[in-house]
Amino acid sequence: MSNLARIRMRFPAFGAIHFSERHDRVIDAGAAAVLDAVGTLQVTEDPLIRAFLALRELPARIKGGKPVTPFGLDRFTPLGREGNECLWYGLAGDFWKTDFGLRNRDIVAGLFHGRSVDCPLLLLEFTTEALSPGRCRLVTRTRIFCPDPRARRFMTLYWFCIRPASGLIRRRILKQIARRAETDGAGGCFSR
Repeated sequence: MSNLARIRMRFPAFGAIHFSERHDRVIDAGAAAVLDAVGTLQVTEDPLIRAFLALRELPARIKGGKPVTPFGLDRFTPLGREGNECLWYGLAGDFWKTDFGLRNRDIVAGLFHGRSVDCPLLLLEFTTEALSPGRCRLVTRTRIFCPDPRARRFMTLYWFCIRPASGLIRRRILKQIARRAETDGAGGCFSR
């Protein structure tokens, strides 16, 4: 079964893919250790990622109002793991808004599993491809579904603005995961 078919079967509300991004890295560790390391990820440990996130959060800080919660993997809803092959996280919101327009984590899983969708859905996927014993390729894909033309227009503008930084952040995340998997064999939120 193709990766996309698996996503559509597992997350029925995830319709067409309007935006996507893919990055990968070869890691000298087994698939289980690699996916476990994903669950321990702390993006704010990286100074460049921290700087990009602070820049993205700047409009909300200038605007005032409620304090900005730092953005990281902990803002995503864990959606599942298939053995040592695949791990999914979900996010729902109007990402272009100064506060990201995020929906409550408690309802995100429902949105991915068929509840009526009123905002863009972001699926963050990590998959492993075995290369040899103790060595695999970790592929990360971000896929975004927009439920209507208005959301797609706003997301298009936002995507073009954030895409260069997003790619750099993703490559640094892969490097951090590799470092953890190759040294720790870390235990994450989906590990057994």
